[in-house]
Amino acid sequence: MEIRCTWREPGNFNSNLSALTWTAQLILFDFVCFQKQDDEDGIPDLLDQMCKKYFQQMAETPFGHVLQWRLYLFAASRTSLTKHQARWSLDGETVDYMGTKLHMEQVTQLVESEFRQAHSLLYDELLFGMREVAPIEAWRLHDDLDVDDYGASWLTDERNREILAGTHDALLRQIEGRADLRQVFVRPDPNGGVRLCPKAIAIYEAHVQEFLKRILTPISVPSGPPLRSPELLSITYINTGARRRSVFLWEKMVMIYVRYSKSQEQTGEEKDNIRFLPPAVGNLLLTYLAFVLPLRQAFLRQSKPGALLSPYLWSKLGGEVWRDGMVSSCLRRACMRAEVPRFQVAWWRQVAASITKEKFSAREQANFDMGEIAASEEVEDEAD
Repeated sequence: MEIRCTWREPGNFNSNLSALTWTAQLILFDFVCFQKQDDEDGIPDLLDQMCKKYFQQMAETPFGHVLQWRLYLFAASRTSLTKHQARWSLDGETVDYMGTKLHMEQVTQLVESEFRQAHSLLYDELLFGMREVAPIEAWRLHDDLDVDDYGASWLTDERNREILAGTHDALLRQIEGRADLRQVFVRPDPNGGVRLCPKAIAIYEAHVQEFLKRILTPISVPSGPPLRSPELLSITYINTGARRRSVFLWEKMVMIYVRYSKSQEQTGEEKDNIRFLPPAVGNLLLTYLAFVLPLRQAFLRQSKPGALLSPYLWSKLGGEVWRDGMVSSCLRRACMRAEVPRFQVAWWRQVAASITKEKFSAREQANFDMGEIAASEEVEDEAD
């Protein structure tokens, strides 16, 4: 419940201004598109003109002042003391933040619980019980971090051809070759041919979404100070026309690389957010990408010929990317399944920052922007 008639923390009030800023930007973009609906090539110039006039820090306009305040508040939030401090037990094993206590063993318990369920969903449901399938392991693969071709990734690297041979149609061959799967997936076509059953596709996609929910925690929790929800959901597994992918292979590990900053619209700068996945988690993700995505692509093209899967990891078959609130929803439910104290993204970011300061050496902490991670954030329930 929100407490009224009280001062807001600088970082929290800044978040409110951020919401106003993004909404105004969308309205401005919509206006420009309407004005140039018969001349799309003129959109960038008019947009630039409107932003310089109304939407930059030196403009004497309402949102010019909002942007100035955001700069002040961002600086203030770095030096302000948060009302709630994480406190540690004397043995250094339990952290208490805002009344919720978490033992370090419970972090491991949470990750292992979700990993086991994700592993079971992948091999039992998505791979149709193909126990003989060899997992795709990062240490065996190659990746060109500089390739920027559309659709490129480690999946298209010629050096991985032998290891990935057959993965692109392995599940379709399972459907064709197994009577039990044919009965579930194959239906006669009115034209005398055969087609895939829409109901079976929907059930399979439901299993995909459950897998993505389960693997979210093993990806976000153990890899270091957690990414914010927008950062996490911005992860892409292949290059797009506008940006390079987020999933790379480097030093025989799966690396997640996103460029995002909460203050990006103020500073004009993006910051590198790099995380490495634990080997077991990374290999599970790679196996999913190699085997399951080609089948989802085939499913999609039956209903939408020529359509391509969304490049975003956390997306639905039709291309819809998950909403930000889904991340906290997944974390809360993961905690319930693992029987550990329930928490959400904002709470975990604060606790993870405290864990990093308490448990990591100064050299290890230097790999993260601790000021950005520990900046005051409001901890409240997010929509499911």
